[in-house]
Amino acid sequence: MDQNFSSDNPISRPEDDRFQRYGFSKQIAQTIIGRQSRECITIGIYGAWGEGKTSVLNFIARELHQHTGVVVVKFNPWRYQDENTLLLQFFNLLAQTLDAALKTKKENLGELIGRYSGLVNIPAVGDGSGAAIAVSKMLDQTSVESLKDRIDQIITDKEKKLVIFIDDIDRLEKTEIHSIFRLVKLTADFSNTVYLLSFDEDMVSAAIGERFGEGNAAAGKQFLEKIIQVPLRIPAAQANALQEYSISLINKILDQHEIKIEGEEANRFIKGFQEAIMPKLKNPRLILRYSNTLSFSIPLLLGEVNVVDLMLIEAIKILYPQHYEYIRSDASLFTEGFEDIYSGSADKDKINRFKNQLEKLAVNEDKRIAEALKDLLQSIFPRLEEAFRNISHNPCQDNEWYKRKRIASPNYFNRYFSYCVIKGDLADGIFETFIKTLATRNEAEQDSILKKLMEEGTAENLMRKLRSLEKEYAWPFSSAIARTLTRNSNLLDNDQSDGFFAYMRPYSQSAIFISQLLQAHPDKDEAFTLSLELFSKAEIDYAFALLRWIQAAKEEDQHKLLKESQIDQLSTIILRRARELAGENPLYETFPEYTYRLFGIWHKNDPDGFTQYVSGLIQSHPDGYLKILYALTGQVRSSSNPNSYYTNIDEERYNYITRIIDPELIKNEILKNFDIDSPDLGKIIWDSYGGPYQTDLNIARQFMHCYTQQPQSNEISAGEQTT
Repeated sequence: MDQNFSSDNPISRPEDDRFQRYGFSKQIAQTIIGRQSRECITIGIYGAWGEGKTSVLNFIARELHQHTGVVVVKFNPWRYQDENTLLLQFFNLLAQTLDAALKTKKENLGELIGRYSGLVNIPAVGDGSGAAIAVSKMLDQTSVESLKDRIDQIITDKEKKLVIFIDDIDRLEKTEIHSIFRLVKLTADFSNTVYLLSFDEDMVSAAIGERFGEGNAAAGKQFLEKIIQVPLRIPAAQANALQEYSISLINKILDQHEIKIEGEEANRFIKGFQEAIMPKLKNPRLILRYSNTLSFSIPLLLGEVNVVDLMLIEAIKILYPQHYEYIRSDASLFTEGFEDIYSGSADKDKINRFKNQLEKLAVNEDKRIAEALKDLLQSIFPRLEEAFRNISHNPCQDNEWYKRKRIASPNYFNRYFSYCVIKGDLADGIFETFIKTLATRNEAEQDSILKKLMEEGTAENLMRKLRSLEKEYAWPFSSAIARTLTRNSNLLDNDQSDGFFAYMRPYSQSAIFISQLLQAHPDKDEAFTLSLELFSKAEIDYAFALLRWIQAAKEEDQHKLLKESQIDQLSTIILRRARELAGENPLYETFPEYTYRLFGIWHKNDPDGFTQYVSGLIQSHPDGYLKILYALTGQVRSSSNPNSYYTNIDEERYNYITRIIDPELIKNEILKNFDIDSPDLGKIIWDSYGGPYQTDLNIARQFMHCYTQQPQSNEISAGEQTT
């Protein structure tokens, strides 16, 4: 991954100059070379962080090195820890450079500078280093001024210009900055010497301003005017040059990873980039920071997120860090919208709080950029349009954002900030390989892969991913995944305690998914052939789940997915397999929750056989008639009792029971076993969805009530029952 990063090193070759710095630098170098005065002069190269000050110094030095009459000394004070070390190293570097460049038979210039350094950088007396004795000997030999005069004379006699570059001054501590300026102005202001000092004027003015005048940045700038004779500000890079540089780096990253952004996505990025990102990329260093961030994040999340969203949110991280933290800290605000869950209308208080917070974050931004940032945020998080434009988004948009791996999807939001697929989630790279290869695997391999996917993620996440693309799969995959899910339905959560909302669980979602695959296939005969295969192998409860959603599936022309005769064929397969599995046991014992439907299927397709079966059950099982009543009454759940329980035989259920079973068979068994007319029985109990209440006697009495159509005055609610 390192090879994708762009270096932030300053440049020195003219051919690498993208921002017209070389011409500016060359003019400075020519001016220095042509200067006639022997007086020391200080030139300031001003520029903000990242604008290329060091590159300008490199270009100047390159030009100066081509002239034998110039001695170049480069000193970076940022490398030294304290003021004394800084000054000592400056003079050491100066001595070494000049001793090599200016050879004289009379005196050693490097030695003179060394002695001069010792005099002007006198250590504290009594420091125990012995330095005071050395200084004493120096002072005996010559004075400071005479040494400086001799150094000046040697430099002048050799007709050399001494050009001293001092960079990174704005990175120093306040006392160190002041030491550099004192050095330049008072200590090392040799003849024929030019100082080139580069720094951020605003930063240095603020740092040194405390020591002068009113103690502010303005005072610092006034002091700089006394130090810098020639202030030169680096020309601002042209906007089109910065944009070309940005685009070249971004394209390089995209090409390295074979990423193509086209159509609507390309337009979305270009608009956000030009309006809210490019105006903030004011210097090459910021551009490099942004491109290096992309070089880091794109390989980590390639295939796992929407690349345009990733590039935009990474730009916000670099250029609008406060906004980035605000987004990261409140996913729901940016992914769930502003609708009041109780009223269904816009939550105005929430919208106002959100808008106020954005205004606070953008208080220092130009108004035009602040508006562009709002547009960018809405592009990344479409639900924000509810706050800014009163535009609501259909819930189906959630699936579209999910399919496109958008940061606006709650399922993908965290990936953009964690730079990984978090535990419990399912990597899209793995999922896409699963889609491409499933149809080529044998059954054992398919089952193993499916199980592994559920272990690495969750069944919920897997079904969400599968369903998001259900109208786009090729038939080989559709048929393969339908078979694989059917074989492995036992791995899916079939908890029915959620009542109506149980359809959202993976078990029901997989059945819905298969029905949608069958519906989407244009060859209906082939779809029905697969249905026959699935029903012949599915567990009974899963077969009924499939049947439910196949019956519910509609095509665009509103016709059912399968003909009624085909539905009957599938239903008959379920009944046949249920009877095989039940063996000699009654269906109501083996499949109590499906007896209602199994009996209905049997009666519809073989009424005589069904009647014979029911008669046999009643004759051979003393409580068979009661078990049949319970099974055909069905079970319900309520908010107060999440566990299922048997409910009433009301008129609707009575009509269903007697439509498939001769009521006389049931009536005769009830009268044989219960004294229905006994005055001691009290009133019939009718459930009001308050919880379990049904008993053998009560369900028999409910049946007989409907049978005889007794008046409702004998009825009481379950809540009125007395012991």
